Amino acid sequence: MKKYNCNEKDQLLYDLDNPILDCQPDTIWKRILKDIEEYNELMDHKDFLDELPQCPIIQYERPDVIYAKNTSDYVMGIECFKFDSSRKTSNGSTQIRKEIAAEKQIIADYRNGKVMESDGKKYKAVRKKVDVEFSAKEYYKSLIDTYTTHAMSIKAYRENLEGMYPDKQILLSFFIEDITAIGNYVEDNGKTECLNPLKLPLVLELLMNTKGIDYVLVKTTDMYVPTINIQSCDEKNLSKLLCSCYSDTAKFVSYQYVIERHFY
Repeated sequence: MKKYNCNEKDQLLYDLDNPILDCQPDTIWKRILKDIEEYNELMDHKDFLDELPQCPIIQYERPDVIYAKNTSDYVMGIECFKFDSSRKTSNGSTQIRKEIAAEKQIIADYRNGKVMESDGKKYKAVRKKVDVEFSAKEYYKSLIDTYTTHAMSIKAYRENLEGMYPDKQILLSFFIEDITAIGNYVEDNGKTECLNPLKLPLVLELLMNTKGIDYVLVKTTDMYVPTINIQSCDEKNLSKLLCSCYSDTAKFVSYQYVIERHFY
């Protein structure tokens, strides 16, 4: 379910450049984040460099991205995938299809939009409701189905990495992004917060039963603000996370939203 136009490498270089973290990364991921930050900083000043810096990650296919530095004794394969909490059909995500339909309607209707002014400039603002329903059921289904599909290829990911880097330790991460509109939310003990899949027992148990994955990175959005959670998938850490799950009375928060476009 691709949503951005660039490849996974470019997106990761953006997402992992000084991210807002909902965790304390271990030594391995601290190094990866630091290398990405230093690379991006050098690229910001590339016009003043004699030669371009070597990117710490490369685009691949199975898995999508590989962190590989000559000075490191390990490589990290990173497989990226996305999900949302709208209903899936044979045509894909309902959210994506409804957003496309809303955008087309905005273009068709904007000539009849009301003329407004802001700072002395006239513009037309057109708003369209995105007629899509989000639910806990579809959240689970989309996440679990997408995860399971990728988990079936873990052996192939690791074999490819072992073939390319026979003398290095092989590590594998899943980068999971929740692309639901403005995020998913849960109400628990009177407090509403961004829904973190790593606080759902079913998801943690699924990770515990998956062999061959070393880390999981989860990107969520809280009212347009992205956060990334990086967790080791070893049994001890996942068992610890199980103690911090939502209560049995937690409720999924559904909502509707609109798309607004300004035409100057």
